[in-house]
Amino acid sequence: MVVMVKYGFRVTTCVTLLCAVTNTNATTFEWYYQNQKLALSYNFNANDYNYYKNKSKYGQNMALYAEQDKGYSYLASFAEELRRTAQQNQWYGTNERDMVIRFVQQAIPYKTDPYNYGYDYPRYPIETLHEKKGDCEDKSCLLTALLKTLGHDAVLLEFKDHMSVGVAGNDLDGSAYELNGKKYYYTETTGTFEPGNNPGYKTALVKTVKQTAYAVKNPVPTINNIAYKPKPEIRKKQTVNPGNLAQSNNTDRTVITYATEQTYVVKTIKKSTKTYKRTTYNLVTLYVP
Repeated sequence: MVVMVKYGFRVTTCVTLLCAVTNTNATTFEWYYQNQKLALSYNFNANDYNYYKNKSKYGQNMALYAEQDKGYSYLASFAEELRRTAQQNQWYGTNERDMVIRFVQQAIPYKTDPYNYGYDYPRYPIETLHEKKGDCEDKSCLLTALLKTLGHDAVLLEFKDHMSVGVAGNDLDGSAYELNGKKYYYTETTGTFEPGNNPGYKTALVKTVKQTAYAVKNPVPTINNIAYKPKPEIRKKQTVNPGNLAQSNNTDRTVITYATEQTYVVKTIKKSTKTYKRTTYNLVTLYVP
């Protein structure tokens, strides 16, 4: 079936291939971040893959390719695997964000679309992931979807003959595009480049992406590769004033406290403790029995 897709500044033709995959083998990804080689294997649901693979791609805004449909969700579960990889290396906040950027840049090889009369054939993120290939718009939709799912702010940057991602961050500098008073730094997905490194693209159409999936928020850190998971009734105490911690515990507890987005400190509070050094905490305090 041949359909017409309005993409960017032109009308393109794409072929919708009707296919069905009965099962999917584990897809293995490898990439580097902070001089470490990382690997992740994941089994995608065949029904989800077939749904998006055979979905009509006629006349859609490119931002819709970075979203998922109700009943065919996959972004959150895959994003949580990436988050777990970051946690194992004690990467939080901006480090997690940058690790995901490297994942899309390196683990998904750049591949031009199959012959389609000279026009683009856009893929949904699950297609790009399972097939481990994609061109600029495929990889950009994937990166934007993963970042949004993990709670990082990102938009699509559409140029005349190219697409990239705009990433927000107070720690970033370089080439940026503004939307509603907020800067989004140019992030290339087809090669290993730092956010803000723009090879020369100028005017862009900034497209927001609706967040349709949510990964686990406020991830529990790990100490010596042991994940501390407090009981629900204990977790409710995470807003206790640090000055009253000693009085709020009836037994010995380990208190895991985020001091910054990337580090945390561990202290032991004993039942006999009468005083506790008051400290300013930026994020959240978790109590572990």
